[in-house]
Amino acid sequence: MTRLPGPKLDARTAAGDRAAARDPTAVRDRAAARDRAPARALIRRAAGLALAAAVILGASPPSLQPVPDSGTPAGIALANSALPPITVYLDRLTVDFDVPPVISGDRALVPFRFLAEALGCTVDWSEADRRVTAVDIYNGRTVILFADRVEAFVDGQVHLLDVPARIIDGRTLIPLRFFSEALGALVEWREATRTITVVSPRRPMTVLGYYALGGRDDSSWAELFGAPYPAVASGGTDVVSEIACSWFVLDPATGRLILDDDYYRQTRPASWQDVLRQAGEHGLRAEMMVFKANADGDLDRFLADPAAMARAVEEILAYAVDFAGVNLDLEYLGRRQAGEELALTRQRFTGFVRLLGDALHSRGKTLTLSLHPLNSWFPGYDWAALGEIADRIVIMAYNYTTLKGPEPLDKVIEAVDLALAVVPGEKLLLGLLVGRDGTYETPESLVAKIGLAKRRRLAGIAVWRLGVVGPERLEVIRRAVSRPPAP
Repeated sequence: MTRLPGPKLDARTAAGDRAAARDPTAVRDRAAARDRAPARALIRRAAGLALAAAVILGASPPSLQPVPDSGTPAGIALANSALPPITVYLDRLTVDFDVPPVISGDRALVPFRFLAEALGCTVDWSEADRRVTAVDIYNGRTVILFADRVEAFVDGQVHLLDVPARIIDGRTLIPLRFFSEALGALVEWREATRTITVVSPRRPMTVLGYYALGGRDDSSWAELFGAPYPAVASGGTDVVSEIACSWFVLDPATGRLILDDDYYRQTRPASWQDVLRQAGEHGLRAEMMVFKANADGDLDRFLADPAAMARAVEEILAYAVDFAGVNLDLEYLGRRQAGEELALTRQRFTGFVRLLGDALHSRGKTLTLSLHPLNSWFPGYDWAALGEIADRIVIMAYNYTTLKGPEPLDKVIEAVDLALAVVPGEKLLLGLLVGRDGTYETPESLVAKIGLAKRRRLAGIAVWRLGVVGPERLEVIRRAVSRPPAP
């Protein structure tokens, strides 16, 4: 698959002609195009002046090359009328349209709203001048197209289209390539499968990396800071924006925190202050992670013990002084429970989270929860109530299978959508599991999972864990997202 090198907004530029040679939906007679170039330049200049004036005055701009609207215009064919239907993929995820793509003048037109919103834009339709407007929510870039007019605007600059937007079956269909590339996306046509692949532009998103001790070959320090401890190089600090330091294990019997747990290999290193210092120098937020799995019901007993919970809050607050907040990861709640028993588990866990959250917030600290998703085996979490207390929730959308391959995409999509039904997207991070030697999520599957987080407009992603991500998967993350600006 050949990736197109960057946006080409004007389909009639030389770069656009090179793209057309690779894209059978964009074939043009190059010699004729060169002959028309001088006249076209004059037309474009006149178009720019006339359209700019019209926009400033709030009037409907004149059409320089009007296209008659005949209901089902000549030269337009449904993509599935004679050949197999065209499928559009955005970041390896299908884009489902309510009106199928059409071919017009060797260009693919797709429903405006579906594509624009999938690419992270707000959309608007003006009936008066039959205009669609998309505004990128991340950088403010504005793209304006008119039904049956060959002029378009990108941030106020006029561009002439090969094929205009059209209204078909009550939907405004727009040129996919022009619009996507105007927003900085990459577009590619595969004739053999009649598919169009779109790679969304980089978006600013939180990337939380779980920082564990690791060993010589899987050191979180080496992957994050780019060199074996105590050296520092570039590493992943250009894309990782936060770390959750996996150094604390809850003792449910006493409410104390264990800092040298051998069973879970979550131990606070002797160099922990160096980790926090380097994190600060690289502008990384650091939270302390408190972990415990519900082995043999010991967390159930902890949640039924007010004294143990109060002691746990005191312990956490004492260590939280050195961190921006706390990431609480109490796992396996509610398995094999139902009815009143399950309701009681949810109520007790929510009560503990509220106790801890109130104490942290009063001290200016944040609370993140790492939770099993709503479609997991562990239903002991009241997501709606927890979403009101916590600052953020990590959707641990993994362990759906015992295989060491990528998590089933349909289950991850379901997990995200269930979470979004009860918690705002700006509070959610999609948890991704990566393992040694390329196990679990692969570079290819990461593209789709990160693309899902972008399309659903989540706050970001959370990766378990630093030290085993590897250069190839780290590069996938780097190409998809950028560090958000500092608050």
